[in-house]
Order: sequence, then C-alpha cells, then structure tokens
Amino acid sequence: MVTDEVWSVAGLKDDDDACQLCLARRLGRVLVREDYIDCPLNYEAVPQFFPSGSMPAEFRDDVNRELIEYGPDRTKLRGDETR
Repeated sequence: MVTDEVWSVAGLKDDDDACQLCLARRLGRVLVREDYIDCPLNYEAVPQFFPSGSMPAEFRDDVNRELIEYGPDRTKLRGDETR
C-alpha cells in the first residue's frame, strides 16, 4: 500500500487497482521506501523495504494472532466445513 499522494500522482482514484509494476510505470520511476505506508501488508508485499525484523510489535502481534486463528493459508484451522 502506497501513500495517498503517490496514488494521486499516478492518476489513480480510491477505487482503482494497480500492481507495483503498473504503478511504477505510471509514475515513470521505480518505487522507493518513502512511497509506501507503514502497514502489516507491506511487510509481506515489499520485504525489501520492510525487513521482517523491523515490523513494529503491534503489527507483529496482530499478524501472529491472525496466523493462530486462521493459519498461514488464511483459512480456519479447526471447525471449518469449507476446507
């Protein structure tokens, strides 16, 4: 997830989607660390800017809680009939 300013400069609206490569093409440059917001998703999506050891404790706790509840494949571990 990038900053609102980067999204806007790329000519995108709130409900638009763009991958990192498409976003970089729209901007005419590569994306840098400062383009991204600090959120748990970015620690997985752009690890070159968010090394695993640098994740703030509150994010790490949330991610660990989700992994315990849903498992690494994001589905319920127990009692899920759809699995």
